[in-house]
Amino acid sequence: MSTSTARTPPRKKSLVDLVALKRGYDLPSQNREGGGVPILGSFGITGWHNSAKHPGPGVSIGRSGASIGVATYTDCQYWPLNTTLYITDFKGNDPRFVYYVLDSIDFRAFNSGGAIPSLNRNYLGSINAPDIPLLAQRKIAGILSAYDDLIENNTRRIKLLEEMAQRIYREWFVAFHYPGHEKVSHVDSELGPIPEGWRFEELGGLARIDKGLSYQGAYLTDDGLPMANLKCFDVGGGFRRDGTKPYSGPFKERHAVSPGTLIVANTDLTQAGNVIGSPAIVPRSGFSGGGLITHHLFAIRPHGEGPGRGFLYHTLRDTRFRAFARGRASGTTVLGLRTSDCEQYRVLLPPSQLRERFSLLTETMLAQAESLEDANLRLRITRNLLLPRLISGQIDVTDLDIAMPHVAL
Repeated sequence: MSTSTARTPPRKKSLVDLVALKRGYDLPSQNREGGGVPILGSFGITGWHNSAKHPGPGVSIGRSGASIGVATYTDCQYWPLNTTLYITDFKGNDPRFVYYVLDSIDFRAFNSGGAIPSLNRNYLGSINAPDIPLLAQRKIAGILSAYDDLIENNTRRIKLLEEMAQRIYREWFVAFHYPGHEKVSHVDSELGPIPEGWRFEELGGLARIDKGLSYQGAYLTDDGLPMANLKCFDVGGGFRRDGTKPYSGPFKERHAVSPGTLIVANTDLTQAGNVIGSPAIVPRSGFSGGGLITHHLFAIRPHGEGPGRGFLYHTLRDTRFRAFARGRASGTTVLGLRTSDCEQYRVLLPPSQLRERFSLLTETMLAQAESLEDANLRLRITRNLLLPRLISGQIDVTDLDIAMPHVAL
């Protein structure tokens, strides 16, 4: 893709001349019926419903708190929540282009609230937006959406790999339909009948469990070792790379982690308990030189002759461990799981040969998923570098033919 620098930046107009925005609608969790209609919340799709409030395509932005200005795009009809402002009229502009314009604006500078930042529609007239012809809008949207589409496709592949690995775990070690199961008899146990030769062991006997660093905010600096925390966890498990914080203060060896370390959330900031007990694996990217974990996390370090990281990771992703963690956690406003409680979790341990076979199979899937995450990281970096340059006119798209935009990883 060849580009040239624009001689003059695009003209500006008020954001309210570009689009019309309106506050979304309340829809309590208990009233959400499921279905094919996405519910757009302050950070994106937050659920599904069986009826829509607005036809697609649609764009919304978060209107308060940490989500202020976070933009979301959907092709289909949708329900915008009251935590968002959504576009009721694109005024002849390309909807995807409008999404990228909103994504490029730092709405925190237009805070109309007090301690909690918030957006008020009455302030939107003071926000400038580029005045770009429709054809150029579509070219810009085509370039940027090529990156977003690749990222979304990779994300779906990652999810599929994770689901496949967990499905194999449940088929082999919960339903007991593992290779050769027809030849093995069952015996009674605390979980009911289990294959003969399998045994229960406490997690503390299979791995060392280290609690992370109780850090001081003064050492959260612009550089330092990457420190994983609760923001690094997806609900149900998996590592979010955008949640790390650099830390430059003192720490002990037990607080340190490296790529491949298995970690578990031992704290949840809500009584719903959606994160506590979630496992993740520290990635290569960002942690190649080592890193740290906060006191809200455990590092699970399997013993040399233990069950192995892959088997333990999927054991802790299983619903049984999540239920155990929520059941043992205590606290009125913040849920916490003690190290001793985690150590007491009873792991059903199959024979080593079966564990090794499972690990060989699923470690390949984990490696593929991590490679796709690495590709997404590179794509996001390039996309985010292009976004302001395209919107500002610094890159001129006038002579570009982007009918089939090419994006290289």
